[in-house]
Amino acid sequence: MSDTGGAAAPGVTWPDAIESILDDRSGDPERAARSLLAAASAMMGTEWAALVRWDRNGPHVLVGDGQAVPLPATRLPEGPATVAGRPAGALRLGSSTDLVVVRGAGRPGFAQDDLDGLRLLAAVGAQAADRAGEALAALYDVATKLLASRDLEEVLLAVTNATSQVLRAEIAGLLLVDATGDRLEMRSVVGHRTVQTARLRVRRGQGLAGLVFATGQVHRVDDWTTDPSITKEFLSIASREGTQSALCAPMRVGARTIGVIGAWRRRRSIFTEADARVVTALADLAAVAVEKARVDQAERDAAAKLQDAHRQLEERYEEAERALRIHQELTQLAVEGAEIGRVVRSLAQLTGGAVVLVSEEGRPVADADGRGEELLELVRAWDGFRSGGPDQVSHLIEPSTAHPCWAIVVRIRSAGVQWGYLAVRLDAEPSSMDRVAAEQAAIVCALLVARQEAAAAATRRLETEFVWDLLEGRVKDEAEALVRARQFLHALPGRATVVLVRVGGWEQLDGADAWTPEQLERVRGRIGQALFERFGQVSRTRVIARRADLFVVLTPQPKGDRVGRARQLGELAVSAVEALELHAAAGVGGEVDSVLAFPDSFRQARFALSATSPHQPVMVFEDLGVLQFLLTPSEREDLDRFVERTLGVLLAYDEQHKTQLVPTIEAYLACDCNLLRAAERLFIHPKTMRYRLQRMQSLAGLRFNRQEDRFNLQLALKILHLEHR
Repeated sequence: MSDTGGAAAPGVTWPDAIESILDDRSGDPERAARSLLAAASAMMGTEWAALVRWDRNGPHVLVGDGQAVPLPATRLPEGPATVAGRPAGALRLGSSTDLVVVRGAGRPGFAQDDLDGLRLLAAVGAQAADRAGEALAALYDVATKLLASRDLEEVLLAVTNATSQVLRAEIAGLLLVDATGDRLEMRSVVGHRTVQTARLRVRRGQGLAGLVFATGQVHRVDDWTTDPSITKEFLSIASREGTQSALCAPMRVGARTIGVIGAWRRRRSIFTEADARVVTALADLAAVAVEKARVDQAERDAAAKLQDAHRQLEERYEEAERALRIHQELTQLAVEGAEIGRVVRSLAQLTGGAVVLVSEEGRPVADADGRGEELLELVRAWDGFRSGGPDQVSHLIEPSTAHPCWAIVVRIRSAGVQWGYLAVRLDAEPSSMDRVAAEQAAIVCALLVARQEAAAAATRRLETEFVWDLLEGRVKDEAEALVRARQFLHALPGRATVVLVRVGGWEQLDGADAWTPEQLERVRGRIGQALFERFGQVSRTRVIARRADLFVVLTPQPKGDRVGRARQLGELAVSAVEALELHAAAGVGGEVDSVLAFPDSFRQARFALSATSPHQPVMVFEDLGVLQFLLTPSEREDLDRFVERTLGVLLAYDEQHKTQLVPTIEAYLACDCNLLRAAERLFIHPKTMRYRLQRMQSLAGLRFNRQEDRFNLQLALKILHLEHR
């Protein structure tokens, strides 16, 4: 009960107050009423307590205790009130009778616990004038347990036991209204034989308890099987229990019925009016217990909710603090412009897991501690890798048979461009902070990569401008070319060649039709990187520049067969592009030995590229044969190189061995490739002529039965004669 009033007399307890009521054995209702009022005054600290009956003429004080206080003409509402400016409380005892208590001015008002205590005292006092010793002892026991216990189930069991004891009933039970408000369900029962009784559920009007539930009145039957007022839904249960007579009373709070107390005997007997009053008192006590328990539970629930809300608030505060620390630590790395490896190592320390940064192509970019190989394979196998993937910022990969670990994968994006993936491997399920840390680290990685890419892109633009100026002849001074080259490049290759690559097949790539300019530029950057890496297999010095879908490679000319080596360079470029699921064509220009000679090789590579086809994607300028003189303006050096490529081996052989292989070719072609006539013209035997032809074929790879070879030989001979004039 509430102690806010601080009104109880020194040394007076609730058991003392109840005992003072029950100790009056006179049976006089007025003496019982005075005992009740005295107990109420002692426990509630009132100046006046009275039993008041109301009618149309106003209030009539039946019995009072203390200094009377003027009452209003109209009946007080049940509950806390104010009388003559003083705090008061009113409790309905009947249709027109109230228990009214009044405290002194300035004292606290009456709380719900105070009113529940008054209701309990009234229930005990109602039995004081007509009680049996056993009934009063039971009521005393129940009342004291009610006041001492906060456990509803304990009090309900006490009420049930008291009902069985006082009414000498073999079975006693207490049913409460369920959450729907339409049914009663058994909450406490003693003396039963069947499980069905303990699980009893009763609708309004069903059986005796249902009748009391519907009417709100005490009801009794002397013989269950013959009473016509009781429905027979539970006749089978009653038969198994062996019950015959029964008594039930409603548990009421105001106008509401919240439950029913029942007593059943396994013999034909008559429940008396005194029995009805006892069970009514017990029902009132049980109603007080239920309401008290509900108030207590509501208070406990409210306190638990406050504690839970406080705990959640503390957890959120701690999470916010940790998130702030994570943000500050990673943001500092971004401000400092740290290298990405530091971000990866920092994330590993924050999460306690293995961390790896993976490029969009699946290559490892940074590994925190060298344990990222398994994680790298897991990311590559992830169904969201190199696809649209999930829409959320981070994706959680749960353990599986193949990979018994947890992983967080975060996409690294910036300006609509996918840069790669940041992955964290953990042995336990990641916390929300682990995901926050991974997402924050991914943002920092995106900032650092974007910054690096922006700086690299600016440098590439300047390098590209220089390379195209060099190839298109806008650089006229070799010293200027060398100075500009050193500003952007490590070095220009000395004796070099130009490989021109045209890339196509964009429509074959997934989503290419919806790419942003940034995405398209990034793919072109990957092509340039692929060419750079592939040509790195043959030379440490190479320069890559691009213009839209046209890429140019400046690379040293490999030693050996010039045309064969040049063709290999073109094939190297095509294979690098095809590895990215695109297709390409490559034209290879002639060799240059001067920085200012690059425009000539570029021009030749461009003409060679124009002669490629889907069946022949690589073309070397020298392979064009006579077409090279038709496609591009020629100088004497070009003619000499053509003669050298066509007759150089034979001319050198004639000079070294003092033979006549070149004149033999000229005579053979002049005789329309007739062996006998050519032999006569040279005054040699036909067998000698045949031997010379076979010798030239083995030395220079000439095929006289091929028109193109014969044409190239005739043209080379004519150029050779022009040189000697």
